[in-house]
Amino acid sequence: MTTTLRPLIERNGMVCLCLVALSLAAFWGHWEGDFVYDDVYQIRGNGLLRTWTGTWEAMSQDVWAFKGEREEAWSNYWRPTFVAWLALNYRIFGLESPTGWHWSSLLLHCFACCLGFRFLVRARVPALAAFTAAAVFAVHPAHVESVGWISGSPDPLMTCLLLGSLLALPAEGRPRISRPWILALALYVLALLTKEVAVLAALLVFALDTRHEGTPLPLASKLRRAAPFAVIALAFVGARRWVLGAQEVELPWHLGPLEHLLTAPKLLGFYLRQTLVPTELSPIYPLRTTSLAHATSVDWLAVGALVGCLAAALYFVRKHRELLVPTCLFALPLLPALNVGAFHPEQLVHDRYLFLPLLGAWAVLAILAARALRRAPGLAIARGGTALALVVVGLLGYQTQRYLPTWQSARALWERAVEVDTESAFAWALYGEALRDGGDPGLALDAYNRSIQLFSSPLALTARAHLLTEAGQLEPARRDLEAVVAAQPDNTLAVERLAVVYQRLGALRQAEELLRSSRQRIPYYGCTLTAHLGVILYLQDRKADALAELETLVSRADETAVASCQLGLFHLGALYAERGEAGRARAAYSRFLEITRSSQAAVILDRRRQAESALEALA
Repeated sequence: MTTTLRPLIERNGMVCLCLVALSLAAFWGHWEGDFVYDDVYQIRGNGLLRTWTGTWEAMSQDVWAFKGEREEAWSNYWRPTFVAWLALNYRIFGLESPTGWHWSSLLLHCFACCLGFRFLVRARVPALAAFTAAAVFAVHPAHVESVGWISGSPDPLMTCLLLGSLLALPAEGRPRISRPWILALALYVLALLTKEVAVLAALLVFALDTRHEGTPLPLASKLRRAAPFAVIALAFVGARRWVLGAQEVELPWHLGPLEHLLTAPKLLGFYLRQTLVPTELSPIYPLRTTSLAHATSVDWLAVGALVGCLAAALYFVRKHRELLVPTCLFALPLLPALNVGAFHPEQLVHDRYLFLPLLGAWAVLAILAARALRRAPGLAIARGGTALALVVVGLLGYQTQRYLPTWQSARALWERAVEVDTESAFAWALYGEALRDGGDPGLALDAYNRSIQLFSSPLALTARAHLLTEAGQLEPARRDLEAVVAAQPDNTLAVERLAVVYQRLGALRQAEELLRSSRQRIPYYGCTLTAHLGVILYLQDRKADALAELETLVSRADETAVASCQLGLFHLGALYAERGEAGRARAAYSRFLEITRSSQAAVILDRRRQAESALEALA
C-alpha cells in the first residue's frame, strides 16, 4: 500500500503531539540564545544570503564560499539545501534577533521526532518500542548541539528529508514513474544536498525488509528498490567533486591507515557513551588520535575487542532480523564520523554526528527491552519497564535543560570547552575571542597566551595580534603577524592585519610591498588587498596611483560580499570628493551604499553613515 507523509502523521496525531511536547519541554528556553560559533560567519557575516543572486552563487559552491573567491574550495561541504534553508530563514526573520532562527531549528527537530517514530513503525519495530526510542530521541542532550546551535541544523534537516524519503517509498513494487517514487527520490536528492552522510541511504533502503503478506521481499526486488538511490548517490558524488574541484580539500594533517585503526575504538567508545550515559557534554572533547609510535598493548587490545564486538553484533543482528534496520540507522550515518583524518586533531568527535544514529541505537535497546519483558512473568515487570523508560526520558530531558545555556552565548560555550578540554589550543583561542568581544581584553590576552603555549597556531597568533593592535602594542603584534605570514604566506587575514600594523607604525613602504606581493600570491583575495593598497598609496601622497588602484574595484566590488573589498568604493568616493569630482564621488558613494545595504559588519555600518553624510554635502 502506497504511503505518503501526511496521512502517516495524521494517523498518529496523538503520538506526534506527545513527541512535540517532550521536545518543547526538553528544549524550553533555547530560543533565548544568541548567534554563536559559526553562526557569526555563516549567518551574520554571510553577505551572499542577502540577495537572490548571491544565494544562488552560494548554493553552487561550498558553504564557506562567502569568504571570497578562489580557485579551490574553502571546505569539503557542498550543501545547497542547507544554504537555501539559511536564506529562507534570513528572509523570514532577518538578523535583528536570532529567536526566529532558533524556533525554526526546534520545529525541524520536532518534525524529525515524528518522522522517526513513523519510520521505526514502518521498519516493523513494535509500536511501544518505537515510541520509547522516539521519546528518548526527542529529549536527548546530545541533540543540543544540533538544535540549540543554528549552524548545526544540517543534521535535523537532513534527517527530516531522508526519513521523509524512506516513508514516501512504496511498500512494494518495482521502481516506476509514480507520485510516491518521485516524492521519495526528490526528498532523497534534497537530503544529499543537505549533508553528505545521506549518500549511504541506498544501503538503508536495501535493509528495509518490507513484507508482502508475511513474506520477505526477494533479494532481486530489494536490489531494484535500492538501485535508484544508489544511482542518485553516485551522481551526487560526481557533482560534488565537480563543484569542489576535488573529492576532498587537502588538509595540513595526515594519518596512516594504522592510526585510523588505533583511534577508531576510542571514537566508537565515545559515541556509545554519549548515546547511553551523556553525563559530560561540550563543544570540544579531550580525545586525540593514537599514533603508531605511541600505541600501547592496551590500544591494540582495544582494536581486537572492537573487531570481536562488531563480529558478535553482526551475528546477533543476522539472527534477529528485526534489529537490522535500527542497527543500520545507527551505524550507517555514523561511519563517516569515524574517518579520523577528515577532522581537526582537536575536534575528532562532536555530539551532532549522533543526531540520526541516536534513533537507531535507542530503537535497538527498546526492542531488546521489549523482548526481555515479554519473557518476564507478571504485570509488575511490564509496569516496571514502563516506569524505567519514563525515568530515562526524564533524566535525559533534565540533562538537556542543564546543558542548553552552554550554547546560548559564545562566552558560555568556550568557557565550557576549556573546562572539559584544558589542553585544546583551539578552544582557548576561541575563548579568548569571546572574552575580547565581551569587553575583557585582559582575560582574552591570558586565553590567547594559554592557547599559544599549548600550540603556536596561526589562529591564536593572529587573534592575539589583533588584540595587541587594538591596545596600541604594535611591535608585539607585528612579530606575531610576521611569524604567521612567514609560515602561511596565503593567510589572508594575517596579511590584511599585518598591513594595518605596518600602516600604524608608519612603515608604508613595507605595507605596500606586502600587499603587492600578496596580491600576486593570493589573486582570489585581490579585491581586498587592492582596497588596502589604495589607502597605503594615498598615505604616501601618491594619490594618482591610489586612484588608479581603487578604480579597478568598481566592477569587482559587486561580485563579493567581503566587507574590506567593498570599502574600496567608499575610499574611492572620498578620493573623488577630495579631487573636486563631485559627480564621480556621488556615483561611488551611491554604489557603495547600494551593495552594502544588507551588511551587518560594524565597519561597513560606520562607513555607510559617513557616505550618507558625504552625499548630503555633495548634493
